[in-house]
Amino acid sequence: RVTEELALLISGGCGGCALSLLGLQPDDLQSWSKLHQMDWQSHPILTHNSPSQTISQLQVILSGDQPLDVLLVEGSVLQGPEGSGLFHVMSGINRPMRDVIHALAQQANYVVAVGSCSAFGGITGAGDNFTESTGLHHDCGDVPALLSKDFRSRAGLPFINIGGCPVHQQWVTEGL
Repeated sequence: RVTEELALLISGGCGGCALSLLGLQPDDLQSWSKLHQMDWQSHPILTHNSPSQTISQLQVILSGDQPLDVLLVEGSVLQGPEGSGLFHVMSGINRPMRDVIHALAQQANYVVAVGSCSAFGGITGAGDNFTESTGLHHDCGDVPALLSKDFRSRAGLPFINIGGCPVHQQWVTEGL
């Protein structure tokens, strides 16, 4: 298998990091992806699938029937209310997004926090933090991170943080 399978999920964020990726220069992200043989299974703009096809594809990955090379997460992880994750439920799967992210992280060879929100909780994890937001591995006050400090991907590696608000597109592509 030559093509790398990627999934970008937008959690509790503004979508600015995904939009930043679209500004990639000198090649656009779609051309760069083809050149590097990367297939976006889930991306808010680059996926040619319908929403129901994307949900079906994610469910195949979640079942373990299809590999996921890289999971990229944008936005903080909303753990509230009261640790239930119900402030952000993934449409079509009807599960808290934090549970979907956690399950996909177990399937991925590499897990990448794209931007300051997914890495460190961002603005939604600051202050009173009514949404109980965190980063993938960064605690925000009394709210524990989604992934433990000793998390290892299927490739045996820890998660990768690429900070920035929004993240610089070349930091992501160079990291990939």
